[in-house]
Amino acid sequence: MQQELKKRFFDMDKKLTELTRGEEEIMQILWRLGDAVVNEIIAQTKEPRPKYTTVATFLKILENKGFVNHTPEGKSHRYYPAVSREEYARGVMSSVLSSYFDGSLAQMVSFFSRHEDISVTEMEEILQIMQNARIESESIIQQAEERARVLTSEQEIVKRSQQHAAEILSAAQKSAKELTRKATLYCETILKNSEEVLGRSMADIKNTRMNLRSAARPKNNMPK
Repeated sequence: MQQELKKRFFDMDKKLTELTRGEEEIMQILWRLGDAVVNEIIAQTKEPRPKYTTVATFLKILENKGFVNHTPEGKSHRYYPAVSREEYARGVMSSVLSSYFDGSLAQMVSFFSRHEDISVTEMEEILQIMQNARIESESIIQQAEERARVLTSEQEIVKRSQQHAAEILSAAQKSAKELTRKATLYCETILKNSEEVLGRSMADIKNTRMNLRSAARPKNNMPK
């Protein structure tokens, strides 16, 4: 997982380096000013100054790339950086380190010391930037791994809760089925007993009626 997260981190940084010279010039002005409208940006450019539509197009591209945001200001827009200069520099350095020096700070420092006229102070600044980038990348990885562990734990809790709920539901269904069976048996017993009592009562009634009829008949054998 750590290697995958590192790859994702460096891929993100590479996206931050996809700026043309013109786009980077606009970003440098915004980083310096903090925020600006198109005319204010044009005023900061070198001669010959670009056209309004050219700068507006660059800003639109930068906004689509996620480098710039804007707020409405009258009929125009005021633009401001969505990516800091430090983030951009860190992205560039991380990309260079990953692509050309196999992630080795020592190789990169050795290369610049041999091929570039860089002072000790400048080299220390480069090393500090890269060290900060490495620390931050490791922090991102740790946070991501911790979040993954938390999510796994939460999923396990949800799974156990669902299993417990299913067990409760199953027990309730079994209990309800047993209660229904007992209630049905009880009702059948009551009805059977009632039927037997009713049968005996009907027999008694029938016998009583027959006795009454016999008693009501005229007696032909009585003496005159």
